[in-house]
Parts: sequence; structure tokens; C-alpha cells
Amino acid sequence: MKILCLCRAGVVRSVALAKILKELFGHDALSVSWQYNSKKTLDILFEWAETIAIVEPGYHKYVPKRYSSKVVLVDIGEDDWHDATHPELIDKLYKALAKVREKFLNARNIN
Repeated sequence: MKILCLCRAGVVRSVALAKILKELFGHDALSVSWQYNSKKTLDILFEWAETIAIVEPGYHKYVPKRYSSKVVLVDIGEDDWHDATHPELIDKLYKALAKVREKFLNARNIN
């Protein structure tokens, strides 16, 4: 499954989420910033993605309505970690992913 992981800067939460989705679940996952990537780049990536994973409830407003059916909330809140490998962030991501697991069941490695 092609998953676009969207957060504010595209360097912590979305990177950590994409890494988990790639390494553990076999997805083709990319991280992206709603603040720093251009509208044109975002539109190309929104079109590419089968699923758009947002990390905060309000981030759906950065996804054009025509792609809203692709959005899945993996709610981990604001970036309190500033490090994509922070153990607390990884733990919170696993817990948040467990709540939306069915949205990601098309991966090669999930039983």
C-alpha cells in the first residue's frame, strides 16, 4: 500500500510513522510536510497515495477535499520529541496504529 505520512515539518512524526509502516508492515510509505513542501509537490503525493496518514486531528484541513476519503488519523498529537527515533514517540505510534490497524491491513507482512 502507498501511504503518505503528513505532519507539520515532515522530519519527526511522519518520518517515524513511515519507518514503522515500511519496516514492520511492508508498506511503501513516505513522509511529507504540509508547511514546507510546495502545493504542487503535495498534490502529486496526495494523488500517488492510496492512504494519507495524518498525525493530528486538525491536519485534515491540509488535505484537499478530493482526497479526503484517503485520510486516516494516526493520532499522536504535537511533536514533543524532536527526534524520529525517540522511544516515547515510537511507543505512542504503536499504540495509535493499533487503533487503526484495519486501515493498513493490505500490507504484505500483516497476518
